[in-house]
Amino acid sequence: MSRRRGFPAGLILGMALLAGCSDPGSGKGSGASGSEDAAWTLESLVPGGPFLGVHGLVFDAEGRLFAGSVVGATIHEVDPETGATTLFRGPPEGMADDIAVGPDGSLAWTGFLTGEVWVQRPGGEPVRVAEGHPGANSLDFTEDGRLFFTEVFLGDALYEADPDGVETPRRLMADKGGLNGFDFGPDGHL
Repeated sequence: MSRRRGFPAGLILGMALLAGCSDPGSGKGSGASGSEDAAWTLESLVPGGPFLGVHGLVFDAEGRLFAGSVVGATIHEVDPETGATTLFRGPPEGMADDIAVGPDGSLAWTGFLTGEVWVQRPGGEPVRVAEGHPGANSLDFTEDGRLFFTEVFLGDALYEADPDGVETPRRLMADKGGLNGFDFGPDGHL
């Protein structure tokens, strides 16, 4: 059985309004009054990138910048000097709502829609350390290498995960209103 998907009514209305304001092919619009002095010109200030939205950003100890995308299900390494990007991890395991770097240089990320948490040790392959956690979102390492992550929007909990993926993640708290971002302070507290 096939299932047809439609566009949300608001999206269609918005597209129709935008189409009605422009002169196709000219890059100029007529403005609300239709007079020439109300015309606008479309200019590209920044070229598009490969990200399809950036959700997680982190620098590692070597100064490399990693950018994660939920929609693109990718993690890219970005050269901060040139803006050049390299695919670090592709779909589906590359989905990254948040990215963290551990004290040993491990990279960890959360797959918001897949409900997974991944860890990649330096020189190693990614290991799924948690699954079945819809809304897996924020995460961070402590100075001694413990890994914590949250569920938000599709869940509401804080977990500690085994960075090696041997032990099942342990829920520490739930129903606290959605911990959507966190860090550990110099005192080691969340």
